[in-house]
Amino acid sequence: MRSVVFFLAVATLWATAHAGGSIMPSDISSLWQPQKFTAARVSSTDPTGGNRDAISIRPWDRAVLADIAGPGMIHHIWFTIAHPDPMHLRQLVLRIYWDGETAPSVEAPVGDFFGLGHGMVYDINSVPIQIGSHKGLNCFWPMPFKQRATITVENQSATACRSFYYYIDYRKDVKIPRDARYFHAWYNQKFPADPVADYVLMEAEGEGHYVGCNMSIHLNSEGWWGEGDDHIYVDGVEKPNLTGTGSEDYFCGAWCYAKPFSNLYFGCPLMQSPDPQRDVRVRRPGSYWNVYRYHILDPIPFTKSNKVHIETGRAPGTNARRPFTNHHSSVGYWYQREPHQPFPPLPRAAERVSTMLE
Repeated sequence: MRSVVFFLAVATLWATAHAGGSIMPSDISSLWQPQKFTAARVSSTDPTGGNRDAISIRPWDRAVLADIAGPGMIHHIWFTIAHPDPMHLRQLVLRIYWDGETAPSVEAPVGDFFGLGHGMVYDINSVPIQIGSHKGLNCFWPMPFKQRATITVENQSATACRSFYYYIDYRKDVKIPRDARYFHAWYNQKFPADPVADYVLMEAEGEGHYVGCNMSIHLNSEGWWGEGDDHIYVDGVEKPNLTGTGSEDYFCGAWCYAKPFSNLYFGCPLMQSPDPQRDVRVRRPGSYWNVYRYHILDPIPFTKSNKVHIETGRAPGTNARRPFTNHHSSVGYWYQREPHQPFPPLPRAAERVSTMLE
């Protein structure tokens, strides 16, 4: 049953990005039908036929993983990495460019793009993002392009990345509609988050639809972080079109999340104390959290602009703000027509490492 649900969900993902007819089977029972595309791949395979199937990336160098002529649709990206720096998932930066654009449509630390906050590794079992054992990073977001897709990774570390393995699976000989929306992903952080102003999960101008986010929280303040309401502003309104009842509710859990969970469209895969061997309390300073919510079955369309914000400092059971000093970081995902507004500058590598406040 879970396999059928998974295939249905992936088909819905593609339909979200593709306004015309689908080229992806709607469920497992249709796999016998003709598949009208050519399967293709770019990978780090050893060109000599040997077993050195990875590239190395020198400090502060950028590697071009793929430069693919269109039309096509990327449907799977897999990475695994051997890097001596314990924070390499925050220091390696993924960028994706569509159709020759100079400003990337995807820009995020590799770990955060794959839902792994804080430079940490943990299990995720969602439709668009799955983490296999021993840091197998998988992305299934469908990414159509008309002319060209360019994927790069930059090593913003003083240490060389010894081995970077990758698959980029895509479909060519496909028809991409004129009105197809392009995939976008943007990393943001606030160390610490403002206890009064909302935290920004996503902001875009143009025509498209928001499809979700993941958010990481590093606690600097004692207590429950999850009471802040979500606010979504569609097409330039002053007051949010959609307002929620709390962060824990927006991410589809309840009652302060008694344990980690990872579901197809929402989850809290990480809740960890700073010293889990001695103290399992996860609301104390130093604790690490990650949550995600993917609007695959319920995308939020916009024609002019969209803003997805969330409160960070509301106290449980009251309307008062607490002066939380928690560190928030996130990746927002959406599809939109190009061109898009260039993203703000990515924080420097050293600034992306969250540390406790004095």
